[in-house]
Amino acid sequence: MTEIEEPLLTQRIGVRYGASYMSWPMGRIDVHLGRFTVNGARFTRENVVALVRHHGFLSRGIRIVHRNPNTSPKICIFSLNPNRLETALRGAGFDVVETLAEPETTT
Repeated sequence: MTEIEEPLLTQRIGVRYGASYMSWPMGRIDVHLGRFTVNGARFTRENVVALVRHHGFLSRGIRIVHRNPNTSPKICIFSLNPNRLETALRGAGFDVVETLAEPETTT
């Protein structure tokens, strides 16, 4: 019999896919050790490049920079409890950063 791993956090969220937006509570994130899903799209430490804080006019979210070919390349999630979400993501092994570091260039 297979044990089912309980998520570290399940939360209703708002989600922006490119120019499309699903307002709260239409989105859902499930955070597990080493992975999380946003509306069924699976993200792992292997396909997440960075989680970057996003500051809007009246909102605070997390932009998912990723290499998952099965979902929109531009995703930003918005939580009513962003501190709890960030804590769960860190506990799952993901860092949430303020800005995305620019790659070094050589001349």
